[in-house]
Amino acid sequence: MPSNDPTKPLAEVLAANWVRTQPTLLAYLCSALSDLSLAEDVAQEVAVAATRQFTQEQADKPFTPWVMGIARRQVALYYRKHYRDRLKFDSDVLAQIEDVFVENEQEIAQRRSILDRCIAELNPKARRLIEFRYAAGLATREIAERVGTTSNTVAVTMSRIRKALTDCVSRQMNGGAR
Repeated sequence: MPSNDPTKPLAEVLAANWVRTQPTLLAYLCSALSDLSLAEDVAQEVAVAATRQFTQEQADKPFTPWVMGIARRQVALYYRKHYRDRLKFDSDVLAQIEDVFVENEQEIAQRRSILDRCIAELNPKARRLIEFRYAAGLATREIAERVGTTSNTVAVTMSRIRKALTDCVSRQMNGGAR
């Protein structure tokens, strides 16, 4: 969504657009790179590039497609530097993935917001497991060691938590309450 308010400082326009687009950008980068930590690192590189390239002329154009183009180039650069990685997309595939995320930006942001609310509704133990797995990136075995249980118990519990979160998001996306 372009900014047509020439009185707003350029940095404010960039910041507002960045905050709105970041969930879509991060989802795209996770898809392209298959690693949240790496996706976050590349997102920082995209932010730096976007900050350097953002002008008043750019502020008057749609932001998400523009920043996604920067992201696609950063992903391609990553793969050129790390050519031995087994997962590698050519630029056409990256462009197709980018198009899907740009087209679905609002739904992605809505789902992310709903997911955050659903996670907040989990009991503290379940939230802790989710944080270990997805925020800290721990493997099932590592989580089991930290919480003093077996890997199998953690795997079964995580499966139940993911199912509960899927159901919660689906209900809320369809307008239903708990």
